Amino acid sequence: MITRNKVHKLIFSLFLMLYAGMLFSQGQQAPDTLKNSTIKTDFFEDSQMVADTHELGHVIWKDSPVVAMLDSLSQLKYYGEREFITDIDILNIYNFPPDYTPEYPDSVLAARLDSLNMQTTIELAFNRQVKNFIHLYAVKKRELTSRILGLAEVYFPLFEEHLDRFDIPLEMKYLAVVESALNPRAGSRAGAKGLWQFMYGTGKVYGLDVSTLVDERYDPYLATIAACEHMRDLYDIYGDWSLVMAAYNSGAGNVNKAIRRSGGIKSYWAIWPFLPRETRGYVPAFTAVYYTMNYAAEHNIYPVDPGILYHEIDTVHVNDVLSFDQVHEMLGVPMDQIKFLNPLYKKDFIPYKEGQEFVLRLPKQYIGDFINNEQALYAYK
Repeated sequence: MITRNKVHKLIFSLFLMLYAGMLFSQGQQAPDTLKNSTIKTDFFEDSQMVADTHELGHVIWKDSPVVAMLDSLSQLKYYGEREFITDIDILNIYNFPPDYTPEYPDSVLAARLDSLNMQTTIELAFNRQVKNFIHLYAVKKRELTSRILGLAEVYFPLFEEHLDRFDIPLEMKYLAVVESALNPRAGSRAGAKGLWQFMYGTGKVYGLDVSTLVDERYDPYLATIAACEHMRDLYDIYGDWSLVMAAYNSGAGNVNKAIRRSGGIKSYWAIWPFLPRETRGYVPAFTAVYYTMNYAAEHNIYPVDPGILYHEIDTVHVNDVLSFDQVHEMLGVPMDQIKFLNPLYKKDFIPYKEGQEFVLRLPKQYIGDFINNEQALYAYK
């Protein structure tokens, strides 16, 4: 049986043979001008092709077709069999009418949470508070939940990678949904920022730099690592993930006061009446998010395509001041994607400082063009 991977490998082998023949036939002839679309003879050192001359006069060097093929093969090898489906006609296995909003009795909700409880070390209680939040996410804010399901395809692989590294239950990824609804530019009235809603002081403790131009609390990668470190530290104190969540939300001081007022009982539901009002809804909201995202189809809720998936994003290091406009205008990267993938840069440009590392995240399809045109990018405009 010939699989899709075998077909692509066969095509790639034929491509290499044809390409080698072209190189051999060209011998050592050098291109006359940069505007000629010719293949350079030194294949292994520089096999780029000049694609076109921009309307403003600068030349854009496109990627080598061989290297581009390598990118395609690696993408196919690791992610090619994975599909993200948003077609409701395919996902709607219950044949619900499009606008139908299912609601279930308490017994069904409790049974489903019991099933989820057997798959995690985090306590998932069912009570009136949890039921109200399930109603919020599954009924009142169905459109928001659909967007969150789509954004999960961008952020959950990142969260899971680092939660696993810090030996934290992977289900704690749902905490970011409660914090920010997976909006990387989220900000609260109290001053918390980013996917994990770090306050200024707490962010500083965990190494998140904040300046006039850069706020690393908005960076999904750096903030995720900081959140894992923070959760790990809290678990070392409390040894209970529900208490970790409470302390993450309101601070260890408020949790410790609630434990004292409860008579020293280290249990979230025992200290629940003594917690700040917002924190009393925090773990119930987490439980409801956990439930809703696992039983979304049963509630006729389906993901909205986020426009890009986690494995379609890559990173390059930036070695000079660079504005988003330069990348957008010269390489044609959509501005909304540049801003979405790089929320830590507050003024839409990347600063430069000797000895400090700055990165730019782009859709993988533009990485080759960035590398091939990096110096021209810095000089552009």
